[in-house]
Amino acid sequence: MTKDGISPIRWNLTGPPPPGEAKPADAAFEAVFQNAIENGAKGGETSRAQQAALARLWAQQMLAQTQSLLLSSFGAANADKPQSAAASMFGLLALTARLKETAQPPARTRYDRYRPGSDIDEIVSDAAATYGLPEKLIHAVIKAESAYNPAARSPVGAQGLMQLMPQTARELGVSDPWDARQNVFGGSKYLRWMLDRYDGDLKSALAAYNWGPHNVDRKGTTSLPDETRNYIARIAHLLKQEQW
Repeated sequence: MTKDGISPIRWNLTGPPPPGEAKPADAAFEAVFQNAIENGAKGGETSRAQQAALARLWAQQMLAQTQSLLLSSFGAANADKPQSAAASMFGLLALTARLKETAQPPARTRYDRYRPGSDIDEIVSDAAATYGLPEKLIHAVIKAESAYNPAARSPVGAQGLMQLMPQTARELGVSDPWDARQNVFGGSKYLRWMLDRYDGDLKSALAAYNWGPHNVDRKGTTSLPDETRNYIARIAHLLKQEQW
């Protein structure tokens, strides 16, 4: 730790980048669907992402079932009625188009991807100066935690851009975790706490940010859970990029 009480960051992140290829869309939806079922069985709440995926699954199933039903009816009832057949086909096409619209992914928001020069830059710059952190590190944590979505909420209740747990937010003096500036300042303050706690060791600080400092204190960083290991690899991958 330096004489002014701020630990210099030891950039010691290692490990492979996050898995490159995502699952096929159907498999991804099925995974979210199963996760939502399990979460519901435990009395938990589904996240917005889970709700969107479930809606898309339902729409896709309805599309397939409707197409099958109408096509079978079309073939049986209109074989000798060309005009009725044409009307039925146009109706089928119109319904198919509407259902396909419902089955499309939700529209991207302005927070899905970082845009240089946006208002978040000023907030990150101010937080970096306040807590002695590289701006790029704060950006990487925001990207990994919420993909720049200030309304993000995790299944366990973490909130906002830097995914602060309610109790942690209160300890950090954050009164409104949904406010972008308060959230980034709170998350940056917590990240600085973790860096000072582990004498600037970035791997330990990130592990504590994701897994909790008490877990890191008891178990160290040699046998991290998969989620935390992948989280650290994700941050390392982002830090190597010029922008994201």
